[in-house]
Order: sequence, then C-alpha cells, then structure tokens
Amino acid sequence: MLAVTCFQVLGLVKDIVLTGAAAVGIYVAIRGLNTWNRQLKGSAEYELTRRLLRCTYRLREAIKGVRYPVMWANELPSPPEEAGAKMSSEQRRYYGISKAYQRRWDKVYEVRNELQAELLEAEVVWGKGVHDQFKPLYTLQHELFMDVHSYFGGLQPGHP
Repeated sequence: MLAVTCFQVLGLVKDIVLTGAAAVGIYVAIRGLNTWNRQLKGSAEYELTRRLLRCTYRLREAIKGVRYPVMWANELPSPPEEAGAKMSSEQRRYYGISKAYQRRWDKVYEVRNELQAELLEAEVVWGKGVHDQFKPLYTLQHELFMDVHSYFGGLQPGHP
C-alpha cells in the first residue's frame, strides 16, 4: 500500500511553501519596480516642468528689460573713435541707443534659445501640444520686436 512517511509530507509542504514564497517575492518585486518607474517618470516630468517655468520667467524678465523705458548712460556705448569722429551728435546718440537695444534683445534671444531646447524635450515627453501653449508668447515677442524696429526707423538720423 501507499506508505507515506512523515519526511515525505514535510518535504512536499516545504516545496509548496518555497514555491509560494518565490511567487510572492516575484509579485512584490514587480510592484516595486512599477512604483519606482512611476516615481522616476514623475521626478523627470517635475524637473522638466521646473526648467520650463524658470526659462519662461527669465524670458519674461528679458522682455521687460527691452520694454524698460529708461536708457542709462552706461548702457549707451560710444562708436569707435574713427567712425565717431565722422558722426554728428545725433548719429552718435542713435548708434548708442541701437547698440543698447541690441544688447537687450541679445538677452531675450539667449533665453529664448534655452527655452526652445527645453520645449524640444517637453515635446518628447508630452507631445506637440506643448508648443501651442507658447505661441501667444512668441507672437507678442515678435510684435514687440516689430514695434522697436519701427521706432528705430523713425529715430534714424536723416529719416523723414
């Protein structure tokens, strides 16, 4: 007949318990990896959002700098001596103001280039729609550029 010894039953129970423990361990490991993956993705998205926001605020401040109505004397460079000697005071003033505005715009373009790089990464993560959120900002920036350009057209010496 079938004679089952105590050692055989204990061996069978041990194998069942070990198999169950391994299955529970695999389940817990998979859940932990999924949680870790979500946390990494969330951290990466948070950092990207923070960088985008920081660049956007820096662009806002650079645009404020362009719009700032006061032009300080230390912002107005003098033309090179050779060229400056041939210029009227009105032409030297125009030269200084145009160079000062160019410096102000250089800051805008520097920050905008950084923002564009961040937007490329955002497009990879969130899709193309993120660019649509920045179109009004770029439209207003372009409008300001055109207004400043028109202002310089009228400011230029000898311009009617």
